[in-house]
Amino acid sequence: MRPSSTYPNEASGKLHDWINENSSVVDAATILEVSRAAIYQWFDCASRPGTVLRHKIEKLTKGEVKASEWMTPAERESIRTFDS
Repeated sequence: MRPSSTYPNEASGKLHDWINENSSVVDAATILEVSRAAIYQWFDCASRPGTVLRHKIEKLTKGEVKASEWMTPAERESIRTFDS
């Protein structure tokens, strides 16, 4: 198992750590109604969960993995510049 600091983004590492400490990939996939492959793709940033799933993950992890942590730098910048 690799440490969360080696994952491509903060959310994927945090989700990995949370699942390892509190659940299993099989259980998380069942609760979130996704495939195990989808979760592994999130770990590797081959894909990201959609908006609804990001919020379900936040609820499942009791806020340890925030929905906003899945945003790309470009998405964050877009919001930042909009706020200006």
